[in-house]
Amino acid sequence: MISLWKRLLITVTLLLTLSGCYSNLFDGPKTEPKEADVQPPCGPEGVAKAELDRPWTEYAEFTTQGGLIYVTAYGFSHGAVFDSAVGEGRTRLDIGAGTPENFNIQGGEGPSNSMLSIGVDEDRFAEIDLPAGTYWVTSSSRAEITVVSCVEGGVSALRTGIPHPNN
Repeated sequence: MISLWKRLLITVTLLLTLSGCYSNLFDGPKTEPKEADVQPPCGPEGVAKAELDRPWTEYAEFTTQGGLIYVTAYGFSHGAVFDSAVGEGRTRLDIGAGTPENFNIQGGEGPSNSMLSIGVDEDRFAEIDLPAGTYWVTSSSRAEITVVSCVEGGVSALRTGIPHPNN
């Protein structure tokens, strides 16, 4: 016989899943509202492109010449109980300089020294303006991250799969 607590847990889980709330719990915090789909003026492939892999439990580094760059997330997991629906994935990207500090993936916290935290929707671009330099990026989900620029040599990937110093 199923205990009362197990029945309650099963009922709550079922209700949250059916309402669509449960699947969005792990998509990362919504750091900004959904916007109209931003497209780089030079097209989705850009003139320069940096593939940053899946910086979830690790981080990636990229360089930019500065100015407007465009970031997108794709390759979200779909189909499992806690996954978002196709086209509804969302991740939080934290971007900073130096080395990410005090990163707590289990607690859902980004590095404490982030310069920028931005929500990125699946297969959509977000526009960010950074000064020239080298930056690290982490993601709140297992999505693949790509950064594009409309300037020749405007972005480039330096390293991916770098272990977090405190993990």
